[in-house]
Formats: sequence, C-alpha cells, structure tokens
Amino acid sequence: MNADNDRRSSGGSPADGRAGGDGDDLLGTLWFEHDQPVVDMACLYRAKVVLLDQKGGVTLCRDGEAGPGRLMAVARPLGLAAGPEGRLVFVDGDGRIVELSLTEDDYDPLDPEARRAHIVHAGATEPIECFAVSPLGTVVAFAAAARRQVSGFFLDSEIVRTLADGIERPSALGFAADGRLLAAGTAAGEVRIVDLGGREVTLELRDDRFAGSAVSAVAGSPDDGWLVAYENQRLAHWDGDGELAYDIDTKAPVACLAVDERTGAVAFGTSHGAVHVRDASLGESLADGRVVTGALRRIAFMGIGDELVCAGAGGEVRYLAL
Repeated sequence: MNADNDRRSSGGSPADGRAGGDGDDLLGTLWFEHDQPVVDMACLYRAKVVLLDQKGGVTLCRDGEAGPGRLMAVARPLGLAAGPEGRLVFVDGDGRIVELSLTEDDYDPLDPEARRAHIVHAGATEPIECFAVSPLGTVVAFAAAARRQVSGFFLDSEIVRTLADGIERPSALGFAADGRLLAAGTAAGEVRIVDLGGREVTLELRDDRFAGSAVSAVAGSPDDGWLVAYENQRLAHWDGDGELAYDIDTKAPVACLAVDERTGAVAFGTSHGAVHVRDASLGESLADGRVVTGALRRIAFMGIGDELVCAGAGGEVRYLAL
C-alpha cells in the first residue's frame, strides 16, 4: 500500500480523515419514539420505516405514526432487511428466516386488518452469528456461530447452499450493490470476497494494521470496492483489486454502516450514538454529530440520498436532512 494514501492523522478536522466531534446537542428531528428497545430498522418507501424490537415485535410506522399493533413477532430477534417491492426479511437467533411481503397498498395506519401473512423458512439449523440480504431480496447469506462457513438461503427456491468454506469466526456480512459478490468479515480482521456464481472466495482483504481487530460492518462501495469497519475504530476503503486505498479514524466503534449508491455518500453510526456522513472519498464531511442518546442500531439513506434515518437502541428514530 502507498503510504501517501493513509489518512490516519492526529488532527481532528474532517478534511484530514477524522470524524468530527459528537457535540452536546442531538442532530435532526425526533421522527418516532418506540416504547421498546430497538434491535434493527429497515426503510421500505419514503417516510415508511419498519422497526424490530427487543421482544421480537415488528412495527411499521409512516410519517412518524405507528401502525395499529404489531405486524408479527420474531423469536430471539437478530435483525431485518428490506428488499424491493415491499419485501422484508427477518432473521432470529435460532436460525429461522422469515419473509413478509408488504406493498404500498397493503398498509393503512388506520386499518388493523391491513396486514399480509408471513412465511417462515427453516433457513438454518443452528444459531446465526451474522447475516445479510442481497439487494434484490432474493438471497439471505448467513454464518452459523459453530461453523467455519457462510451459507446462502435462496428465498425463491427455498434452497440452502454453502457459499464459502474455511472462514474462521465470521463476524459481519455485506453484499456488493449488484448482489453478485459477498464480503465476509472475520473476528481476526480479515475479509473474504465470495463470488456467488462460483461459490468460491476470489479475493482477500487484509492488512497488518487491522490484524486481530474484528470486522464490525462491511458494505460494497459504488466504485466496486468495499468499505470495512474494524473494532479498532478504523473505517477502510478497499478498491476492487483488493488494495487498501485509505482509512480513517472513526473515534468510536462503528455499530452500523450505510452507502448511498446514487451519490456515493457513506454514513456510519457509532456505539456512542453519533452519526458521521462523508462523501465517496471519505474526506469531505457532510454531517457529524450525536443523533441518539445511546448506541445506534441502524442508519439508512432515503429520498435521493439527501435524507438519513437513524434508529437508536433505546427506541428513538430520528430524521436528518443532509
């Protein structure tokens, strides 16, 4: 790697690669406040958000108004993700994969009967450590805690296939924008890139500065590269050839990561409740500050990439105009 590309610095300005200060005031507008701790969040349409709470309840809210009661319940909730056309996928800690189809016309906040039946798939036979859903919502990649492999559950055919073997202690999964490649981060600080077509590892991302630091989040970048967050408070941008382009200091452990495919903007939320939004080069700061009082669970771009929705572990959902 060329040392000139390393953006590590002892300074504190966004231009030199360090995330800005958290500040004392919360950014954005309180859009919704859940009465239960939140495990995960997904955005379906503009101003429509689905929340998965700690008790396994699934609540859909629109324009800051919650729907009547819960859509469904998930045992030992692990997370959820949204696909196109209102497709929602939930994963629980016991290895169940649950699919819920919800279109724009299926939900009326005043009609408690406007709900769709959900389908439960036995996608895994043991507890899941981490998972990711492909951009088209057709594949759920997951890693079981006791196995050295990453598997894929294909929702349309209801078939489970092994995607890659020999991956020790997988800690985070993330798809490329086109869904053809999957990144599997490990507790050792390595990332394996898996080609879903050939179901084989085609590239490895590793550098001594991240050795032994678990990968907490990974996502494909618009330039066909990868964004990887490590527990040692570094966020790295790897290019498509597996070269480390640059990395920045996140100042706190990264809890969630989001990439807007239209603008290339990158947002990361920390365990301290701060959100930091950068341009595609990770150099220019678009927003910095605390959005929730506790840890962030999930952040997501909305609109044309000029809006960000942030869900905190304590149940706060805040809207931020960029």
